[in-house]
This record gives sequence, structure tokens and C-alpha cells, in this order.
Amino acid sequence: MIPEIRRKLLGIANNFLDNVNLKLPKIDDIQLTGSLANYNYTSNSDLDVHILLDFKKVDEDVELVKTALDGLRFIWNTKHDIKIKGHEVELYFQDTKEPHVSSGLYSLKQGKWVKKPTYNPPSIDDQDILKKFNDIKKQIDHLYTLTKKHKKDIRMSEVLYNYGVKLFGKIKKLRQEGLKSEGEFSVGNLTFKYLRNTDYLEKLSNLINKNYDDIFNESFLHSGNRHRHPVVRDPGLRKHARTRPEYVSVRLDLPNCFKVMQKNAGPRFLYISPQDAYKITKHFNVRDLRRPKGLKKSGVAIGQKPSGRFYLMRTKKNKTDYMI
Repeated sequence: MIPEIRRKLLGIANNFLDNVNLKLPKIDDIQLTGSLANYNYTSNSDLDVHILLDFKKVDEDVELVKTALDGLRFIWNTKHDIKIKGHEVELYFQDTKEPHVSSGLYSLKQGKWVKKPTYNPPSIDDQDILKKFNDIKKQIDHLYTLTKKHKKDIRMSEVLYNYGVKLFGKIKKLRQEGLKSEGEFSVGNLTFKYLRNTDYLEKLSNLINKNYDDIFNESFLHSGNRHRHPVVRDPGLRKHARTRPEYVSVRLDLPNCFKVMQKNAGPRFLYISPQDAYKITKHFNVRDLRRPKGLKKSGVAIGQKPSGRFYLMRTKKNKTDYMI
């Protein structure tokens, strides 16, 4: 590796670690992986820098640690746009015990190959990749058409939101299974890269957020519309009662970011995705972000920046255990 680039990547990783507001164990290694540590790089490839440490030394709950660290690196990656030789730098935390499927691993810390790639031109089924790409592309295009058509229909927006999340999960699973079974040149991984390089992954992400916004704006910020809360006859103690619409009654498990904030070792401030904001507000039946009374009792408050980004913040009534 060019010494200057190695020094820059190490400097970026160490600077990031110095500013992490979390007690971490000794870092085992800092590695460059992905296509730029292999022979399948392109002009769109990122410099994937993985910081390796033993998650169990942070907490026995490895999944919880992973979620907390993912939140920290997500905040860093959204705040910074660093490019070296035209390639964007992306930071990741990785458990030392987690197996790595990449065929190329370079230790930035030690300055040597951990796993040296070999040039072995693969046999790629272009037709199979194109077939899978076109199938997913059609689904995303159809989702776009329906989103535009039903933007004022709350129930339909929720259906489309769930469909988009499910499709995104399907694409992610396709890639993971391909990497696990056949490696970086698998149909699943190459289909994923094709979708990413043609901006279809970004288009899908935008559609998921758009449908979320339509649900959130209508159901939580403009809840005074009578046809969404019909008054019905109640034979019980009250003469009348408001029925809870189906989109509020649907059970949604609290996302991991909320659980992370309930731990003493968790961050005091954390940006969250629109999907997680939707789940949390729905769970606590919060209709106005300016007065999240039910949420504050859990030890966490939700807010929204003028830019539209959502965040969680600890309150004085913080609890030491999960609110599930």
C-alpha cells in the first residue's frame, strides 16, 4: 500500500476512536477490506476500513454492542465525506470473532496482508444477474408508481412502507447469502452492486422514507381529522369512545436503538432512522413530537431537527433496564 494513504486511513480511524464517547477495549486491528483490497474494484468502490475488537469485552450482549457501535459509526459516516483518490472512506466496527468472507484483507495497523487476494477471473453469469436486477428494478419502479398515486391514502402508505422495508431486506439477504456461498463474484452480491451503482438502492430508500413521512405527518401531526377517529357508541362506562385506527393498533417491537439508550453505557444522544422514529412514536402513541409525555417516562425523548433528522436523547428519568 502507498505509505501516505495508509497513514491517512490510520489517522482517520484513530481520530474517530479518540472521539467515541464509549469505553472500548484494546483494538485488535484496523483493516482495509472490500473490493479495493481485491481485484474487483471499480471507480465507485469505497475504502472500507474495519475496526476490529472483541465485542464481548464491552458487554456480554453482543447484539446490543453491535447496535450501539453501528449507531456511532453511522453518525460519523453521515457527518463526514472524506475521499482519497476519488474513493469515499467508510468506517465499520467488526467483532474479532466474526468470520470475514472477503478474499482480500490488509492490516493497516501492521502494514501487511492478512489475506492476500489472488487474481482468478471468475465465471460470471451475466444473464442471471441481469434477470435478478430487472426483477427487483420492476418492483422498485412499481413501488414508485403506487407511492405517487396513493400519497394521500394513509393505509396504503403504510402498506407500501412495509413492502419497501421487506424488499430492502430481501435485497440485503440476497447479497449476504451470495457472499457466504460463492463470495464477492456471486450473483447476489453483483446484483446488489448493480442496483447500488444505478441508484436503484437509493431510490428504494427514498421511497421507504417518503411513505413513512406520509404516515407520520398524517397520523401523528394531523390527528384531528374526524374520519380517522370515528366516534362509536360504547355500551360500557362512557357514552362514547374513540376507536383506535388499525394503523395505531398494529404491534411493532421497539427498535434496538431505543434499547441501547436504556443502558447506562449507551450514548446520551443518538440520531435514528425515520423507520425507528415511526416505530417508537407508534409504540408510545405519541401524536406530537413537541409533547412526547409517554416517551419521556421511559427515560428517553424523541426529537426532530429542522433538517428533518430524528434523534433520541436521554431524560432525567432514565431507567436502567429495557422498556419492552
